[in-house]
Amino acid sequence: MQHNRENLNRAAKILIDLQLAQSVDAAYAMLGRYAFTIVVGKDAVRTESGQVCLLTMANAGARACAGGVRIVGVDGDERLVTGLGSGQTLGQAIQRLGGQIAGEAFSNAPLVLLGDCTSQGADVPAIRVTYGGWSGGVLPAEDGFRLPEDSMFPLAAVLAGALAVSECFAYLLGRDRWAGRRSLGLSLAMPGTDWRHGEGLEPYYLPSGLWLLGLGHLGQAYAWTLAALPYPDSKALVCLQDDDHVTLSTPSTSVLTYHRHIGHLKTRVVSRWLEARGFATRLVERRFDGRLLLADADPRILLAGVDNLSTRRLLESPGFALSIDAGLGSTAADYDEFFVQTFTNRGKAAVAFPDARRTLTSEEKVDRNRAAYEALGLDRCGIVLAADAAAGVPFVGLTVSCLVIAEAIRAIAGGNLIDTTVGSLRSIVGIDSFSHGTKISNPGFIIPRSPLGGPPRPGPQRRCQR
Repeated sequence: MQHNRENLNRAAKILIDLQLAQSVDAAYAMLGRYAFTIVVGKDAVRTESGQVCLLTMANAGARACAGGVRIVGVDGDERLVTGLGSGQTLGQAIQRLGGQIAGEAFSNAPLVLLGDCTSQGADVPAIRVTYGGWSGGVLPAEDGFRLPEDSMFPLAAVLAGALAVSECFAYLLGRDRWAGRRSLGLSLAMPGTDWRHGEGLEPYYLPSGLWLLGLGHLGQAYAWTLAALPYPDSKALVCLQDDDHVTLSTPSTSVLTYHRHIGHLKTRVVSRWLEARGFATRLVERRFDGRLLLADADPRILLAGVDNLSTRRLLESPGFALSIDAGLGSTAADYDEFFVQTFTNRGKAAVAFPDARRTLTSEEKVDRNRAAYEALGLDRCGIVLAADAAAGVPFVGLTVSCLVIAEAIRAIAGGNLIDTTVGSLRSIVGIDSFSHGTKISNPGFIIPRSPLGGPPRPGPQRRCQR
């Protein structure tokens, strides 16, 4: 197969640009050796957030580490209690996401521990994944620390699972000597504070409507994370806007797409997945060009996952009460970096994205590893297109999606908006957040159901309209 911008695996692109692989075939072979094991305790297998964390790791891990994700401690016939998976049992959900139920761990690959289980003196890094309240994180297993690992706010479990895969990938990449041997975590209630406290908002309320703009890496991460939330039978209306089709490279970063979806519109793929989980969807299959007019019934919260400045400058033009935009790194040097910004229809977006920073030219990108790009067998134009392709891995988008959706939930509760958040997965405890105290009027919310097996949530049992 001839490799080009549309079918180049985005994790392989990282290996090429870091000059760890001198050809695309060598990069794919290296990814085929990337693997890790998840050891699961029986306590986590049966809980909602335990399954959310496990399925998030299986999904993101299978896409970033082609050597496989083994899961030890799952019988396979446990009842599935989260809508993230498909099938009747947890085992079916794991296998459909690309995970492998196994009796023993890989012999020389990182271990991730979830729930009541131990590493039994492994020579490779053993990473404890933990979550509780609105916080999630990872730390060396020997640290001994664990959050409550409750199901109060399942986004914390998505976050913890994404960070665990990030640490495994960074360790396998071999560029960070501390990967798998450090404590990393984040409070989604107050980014930048001590995540080990595990505090959060209770009660909290869920958005009754969201508009997702861009359905690639970030947009599909938004959908995955949204489905992890404890919606009752009455779920949100989700408007999906994109005009792109799934290509061969899409599944390497986008958590809802597989090779069987190639050639399908991304809106249709995401809509089918969300509607299978009880959400109502509406599709907008054209570009976001600033001429969009919101109808009375349209959602008033926009979650943007686009990758161009011209579209970002127009985010406030339709009049959303709140627009939350996220951006990801696109090179091997910054693949795990991100930023999040909020806009409240005051004209800030039009000036927030100046095109002043100089970026590498296409020829400069090729020169960084000319041998690998020339080995693609393309003409000069094709080589340039391949070099211009963004590097990426799905666990970054999943981490950022937790920040974005938590921000929408905090806004609904009347909290101060965080204007800008900037960080990196390798040092997420040092995340920078800035707030000027802006708030929004309530755009409509839904009362979440109680955690499965947990006490009822406080708060009035009603649904508020705008």
